[in-house]
Amino acid sequence: MSTMTPIDHPIFLREHRGHETAHHRAMKRLIARLYLLLGWFVLIEKKLADVLAWRFRPNRRLFVLAVQAERSRRNAVRNANRDLRGGCDRVLVVATDEKLRAVINHQLDHHLSREARAKVGVTTIDKIERLITRLEAEALAKEIERNNGPIRSFNSSSHRCKSSLPLEP
Repeated sequence: MSTMTPIDHPIFLREHRGHETAHHRAMKRLIARLYLLLGWFVLIEKKLADVLAWRFRPNRRLFVLAVQAERSRRNAVRNANRDLRGGCDRVLVVATDEKLRAVINHQLDHHLSREARAKVGVTTIDKIERLITRLEAEALAKEIERNNGPIRSFNSSSHRCKSSLPLEP
């Protein structure tokens, strides 16, 4: 059996479709970047999902996640239903802000079946960006430690060195 590993960049099947804005394309790139950092395989614009990410579970079963970057509430329910019907295991809807996230959450609660709703999550692009920042900081700290030994920071309250690196900005 061949071992497959994710590549370090997403595969763009189409840069964009229809009348997408630059902001929507940037959201898709950020989402793809997150899943690449997490070690997933990523396609942008596949089967009508904005981002399609997949990985193999420990039992070697393929797990497929459709991610929709939403800038309005218009298509969130339709897109989530379509992705689930298309065979995706889960759907993540990424809203531009907290207000839109709440509106989309409410729509999904009222228009999806209980079974479908359990498979759809909603977050914001800000949370995606914060997670990317944290993951990149962790990766940098590991790289530095691998090359230079443990990172030491001075703890002024106890006048001792401790091994730590603040990861949250």
